[in-house]
Parts: sequence; C-alpha cells; structure tokens
Amino acid sequence: MSFELVLFGGTGDLAWRKLMPALFQAFRHGTLPAQGRIIGVARDDLSDDQLVEALGNLKREQFNLRFQAATSQLEKSSRVKEVRREIARIKTLQAQRTAAAAK
Repeated sequence: MSFELVLFGGTGDLAWRKLMPALFQAFRHGTLPAQGRIIGVARDDLSDDQLVEALGNLKREQFNLRFQAATSQLEKSSRVKEVRREIARIKTLQAQRTAAAAK
C-alpha cells in the first residue's frame, strides 16, 4: 500500500516539534507503509543566503545564551533549547537542498 501525506506549514514550529518526531517514530516502528511519501509545504521560501544569515544570527545568539548561562545571567533557559532546534532545522533544510541539487 502506498500513501502520500501533505503537511501544510511543513517548516513551522508545530511540524518540527510534534509531527515530524511522531512520523519518525511511526517509521521506526514500521507502522508507515514502505511505499509512502511525506511532502512538506510552506509559504516561507528562504533563499540560501537568507538561511546562512539566519544560521549565523542563531549561532551568535546561542553563544550569547551560553555566556549568560555561565555567568548566571540567563533569564529564559528554554530559549537555549529553542535556538538549538532552530539551528538543527536550518541545517536540515540546507542538507535537503544540497541533496536535491546533487540529483
């Protein structure tokens, strides 16, 4: 059996925090059909330069947050995890684009 799942808002916070991990777990447990496709659709289409700029900004913020944590000045500790996830999301998008360009 084959299937296609279209995720509207595929680059959004909900998709990355809840839907993608759940789909990955379903894949790992073998509950997704082997001949299936998951398609993510989003309105925001960032260029490669915009992704690089956003990644640089997030890495600077991550450094500042680590410094604040080391000096006991960090006010919102949950932001560290948010920034780490955003960095991972951007790196995933970059890797997907690189893989698509190589085909």
